[in-house]
Amino acid sequence: RPKQRRDEKKIAQALVRRKLRRARRAYLSENYAVARNLFLQLAMRGSAEAQYAVAQMCRSGHGVVPNLSEAMTWLRFAAQQQYVPAQADLGSLYLQASGPETDLSMAVYWLESAAVGGSEYAQLKLSELYEDGAFVTRDFRVAAKWRRLAARGGHSHSQFRLGVQFSEGVGVHKNYERAAKWF
Repeated sequence: RPKQRRDEKKIAQALVRRKLRRARRAYLSENYAVARNLFLQLAMRGSAEAQYAVAQMCRSGHGVVPNLSEAMTWLRFAAQQQYVPAQADLGSLYLQASGPETDLSMAVYWLESAAVGGSEYAQLKLSELYEDGAFVTRDFRVAAKWRRLAARGGHSHSQFRLGVQFSEGVGVHKNYERAAKWF
């Protein structure tokens, strides 16, 4: 019986992957109505990737009237499932939002979640927030921590800024050899 359940789960996952591929093909061929329908079916069944795709369609207005509030709802669903791109986008949207959607603590929360998950964008954004003291207490060491992660991932701007931090000793011990490594 456990083997049968594993097999059923593999079949269900394969069907979801197939439907996601069909939805992506429809989207890329600008058949947004079909793409949205397929993505919505999967999103309603809990596919984080599909929820993220629906959110992107709501943001861009592809196949729907642009609706930031609906986009944020779908991003929240995907982000709560640890889908890193959704976490990064949700954090970014909270930073940019105005009115009832503004929640800077949620922006930092989702950016940190995405940064821990490996999002270089979120790592860079957090390094900038902590360096500037924007929405968080200014902390050059924390800025260096996030910047170092983005730099290790190959993000060139982060590499340069980390080199500056090492050359000036801001948030890290001054070290010209390490600075040269990152420049």
